[in-house]
Amino acid sequence: MGKAAKAHRKKVAKRNANIKQTEKKMQKLWQEAFEEQMNAMKEKFGSMSGLTTPEETLNEEQINKLDEFNVRISEIEEKVNNLDNEKSLNELKLTLESFSEDLKNEETIQEESEPTEPVSGE
Repeated sequence: MGKAAKAHRKKVAKRNANIKQTEKKMQKLWQEAFEEQMNAMKEKFGSMSGLTTPEETLNEEQINKLDEFNVRISEIEEKVNNLDNEKSLNELKLTLESFSEDLKNEETIQEESEPTEPVSGE
């Protein structure tokens, strides 16, 4: 191989190394800009996730009602676990129907109390 070929390969290798270095540098800048933008969006829209805690959205009466429903659900689970005859099955069915009616009534009450017009946040 001649001197010219070696010199040419050296130039090509140097050019390719410069291109790779430039590409990596651009990729790094792009990634940093992307992460910065994502952090800004998280800060701006993080509070708008829709996930709320019960303390923020429920009043005392609603929390008490929720506790009552949780107790009733526990009772139903216990009855399901202790099913052993036809009488228990009928008792469970009546309990479930009663609980279902209570839930339907609660949903109707909530629908009536909610405003019909959406309220703008800002």
